[in-house]
Parts: sequence; structure tokens; C-alpha cells
Amino acid sequence: MKNRNEVIDIAKGISIIMVVAGHCIGFIPNGWNHFELSVFFFLSGYCYNEKYNTSLSMMKMLFKKRLKSLYIPFIKY
Repeated sequence: MKNRNEVIDIAKGISIIMVVAGHCIGFIPNGWNHFELSVFFFLSGYCYNEKYNTSLSMMKMLFKKRLKSLYIPFIKY
């Protein structure tokens, strides 16, 4: 992939670790769970490519791409 921002990748990795730690530790007071999920969703949305919003065919292409790369391996596993 070209032009990846390593800082964003590191921040997404840290936020994923925070989400997993929040699930493993259990209930954490003061809204910490909401914070970690919000950071992860924000960073994921920041990395979204707007070229998929141009037409219905591009949205279908994104859906097929995600199905092939995420859902099928999930089912196989």
C-alpha cells in the first residue's frame, strides 16, 4: 500500500489493544470503554477511502472486497 501514515497505524494498534484489554479486564468505570471504542472508530473512519462513495458499483466492489478478505476467512477459521 502506498502513502500509509505510520502514526495512524500505530494509533489504531494501540486502540485495538485498549479495546481488548477493556474486554479482558471487565467493567471499567468512568466511561473508559466508550473512549477506547470511539478512538478506534474515529481512526477507522479517518482511513476510509472516499472513492467507494462515488457510485453503487464502487460500493458493491467494496462489499465484495470486504467479504472476500474478512468474512470468508472468518467462516473458514
